[in-house]
Amino acid sequence: MIDQTAAQLALRNRALTLVVCTTGAMSLSATPTGYARASGSFVTDGFAVGMELTPAGFAANPVDVITGVTAGNVTVKTPRAAETANTGRTISV
Repeated sequence: MIDQTAAQLALRNRALTLVVCTTGAMSLSATPTGYARASGSFVTDGFAVGMELTPAGFAANPVDVITGVTAGNVTVKTPRAAETANTGRTISV
């Protein structure tokens, strides 16, 4: 017999390591309402409203929920401090 709780925990742990989409390391800036990029497209990369976003390489890297997506901007639920564009930053879902 399969232990349902153990199976759920195993699947949850596996899901926590999956990346649905990412910008890869690139030049990104933080805006008071989210994140911006000068090249490429958040839409083409697969970002969508409702996804949980994880930034890396910024002064603060809070996990947040996407509330809007355009080619050059992702809007998130929680306001943040603006940061100028810098290379080596990523945003993943």
